[in-house]
Amino acid sequence: MTHPMRALHATNVYHYDHVLMAMQSTFESVGLVRRFEVTENELSRFAKIGVPQHLLDVLSRRAREPSEGQHVVHSLGSAQLVLPSLTRLGMRVHPAAIRHVTAAYARKASIAAMNYDFLHFSEGLGYKALQKKEFSFSICERRNFHHAVYEQEIEVLENYPINGRPDPIGDILNFEYERSNFILVYSEAAKSSFVERGYDPDKVRVTPIGIGPQLPRKAMRRNATSLLYVGRSDAFKGLDVAVAAVKLLGHPFRLTVAGVMSPEVKSWLSAQKAVDYVGVLSKRELRDAYSSHGAIILPSIESFGLAPAEAVYHGLPLVCSDQTGIAEYLPESHKRIVFGRDPQAWASAVLEVCGRPGSIDPAASAAIDSAFAALSWRSAAEKLRLLYDSAIY
Repeated sequence: MTHPMRALHATNVYHYDHVLMAMQSTFESVGLVRRFEVTENELSRFAKIGVPQHLLDVLSRRAREPSEGQHVVHSLGSAQLVLPSLTRLGMRVHPAAIRHVTAAYARKASIAAMNYDFLHFSEGLGYKALQKKEFSFSICERRNFHHAVYEQEIEVLENYPINGRPDPIGDILNFEYERSNFILVYSEAAKSSFVERGYDPDKVRVTPIGIGPQLPRKAMRRNATSLLYVGRSDAFKGLDVAVAAVKLLGHPFRLTVAGVMSPEVKSWLSAQKAVDYVGVLSKRELRDAYSSHGAIILPSIESFGLAPAEAVYHGLPLVCSDQTGIAEYLPESHKRIVFGRDPQAWASAVLEVCGRPGSIDPAASAAIDSAFAALSWRSAAEKLRLLYDSAIY
């Protein structure tokens, strides 16, 4: 039996199918505010009519199949293309631009939200709606740790050029945290970052992201001394630790770095020995990287972590931080957790995982499949549905 309340989910990220599933099984009327997206078939048609490759590359990151079930779709508007375009051009994103885009998102979400009673929104998208309307219930989905974690400076290694800085929308986030009935995070590690700052543990709830179907596994020869890093360039992703660890390991170890990097970090990477920066990879290119490297090294502080999850799915051993939330959901046989940022500890962990060149023998895929089944869209939707039930009953 569904509740007669009208529910809206406002998001600007790829992974929301589990939210729709949970809402559709809980509420009679469901709406979705989302970014511009294309299907794989539409992407193929664009390629056939001669759309330039650089535009196809941008569109490919927004390609996905339509979500199932009945729901009304609202758009985030044209502002959603500003930040990705600036990043793709290698330009520094000014804090004022982030605030401008956030406000544009939030305006679009607030217009749609006036027709709904229950609001579940990704951080930054809900503050204008919360200012205008008293909802029956609201949930702020914080996709990472409390933002203050990333504002502190940390002791970076190898003269890494980026460190902590004030969050340009920190005041907006604080307002959303305060006004929402629940703060939703993806891991116990992320929850701790709120509880340590005085938030009521009962207000901060943990449910994982749903992870959709993966590309088929591909049998490739692994190079045990070829390590992989996938992520962004901020210091809390730990790229400096990964590079320092590879330096300690020495020849023949090398580190492949993939992801969006700032101009400063690109320049820094070009000066590092035994490091190969390959830019932003497509899904299939990432699958090949996961299938051919010896280990993925991610000293990151993050609430979940889709890259390490996908890497493990394709049999790549994971060396990660105790502050990488996805580790809470992955089998012990496929991960090695390292505490702190000491490069020697990370180098030792890599040697434990990789062993001798050519000796990689990933554990049976059954354990991974079981972990992914527990993180499927439907499984994640059921956990979220229980949260919705606790909110309305």
